[in-house]
Amino acid sequence: MNLVSYLVQNPLKAPAAPSPYSPLIAKSAQLPIILLQSLAHAGIILALMAAGVLWVLLVRSPLGYQIAAVGFNPTAAHYARISVKNTIMLVMSLAGGLAGLAGASEVMGLKYRLFEQVSPGYGFDAIAIAFLSRGSISGVVLTSLFFAALRSGANVMQRSAGVPVTVVYAIQGLTVLFIAISLAVERRIKTQSNAEV
Repeated sequence: MNLVSYLVQNPLKAPAAPSPYSPLIAKSAQLPIILLQSLAHAGIILALMAAGVLWVLLVRSPLGYQIAAVGFNPTAAHYARISVKNTIMLVMSLAGGLAGLAGASEVMGLKYRLFEQVSPGYGFDAIAIAFLSRGSISGVVLTSLFFAALRSGANVMQRSAGVPVTVVYAIQGLTVLFIAISLAVERRIKTQSNAEV
């Protein structure tokens, strides 16, 4: 964040810009709109392709088994001669690269220039989406679409019916809360059934 802030305030700042942002990117670098009369751009296709590649990587490759082993039990993975530190660094690098791809899609498909505060909190949404999807890539895609529909609907509701955007944040929060409660209940039931056996 500090690097982006420095860049848009100094070397990348548009000439005579009243606030920190870069010049418009070239037309050839802009992602095309895929649904007319909307803001849906080709970044959606990139995201679905990335989800497919991740599914193959995590479900159908030895590296995916290694990542799952480290995630479930780092101590056991260490005894199985899996480098826990290297695996964690690899996963963090992959996650950072995917976040960078998402940010590039935002700039190239929607904003067309780099702003100082380019993300309005997508990272926090990503944490909630990861939690709700429970480690499933298809779950990530579906939950992301759900959150996107809520966000898009919030803007329409605010313009047409005067419903505040905070209602959508409340719905998102309640969704996460109910999922957390269901997970806690599910875990308690499993613990009780294991104790009875």
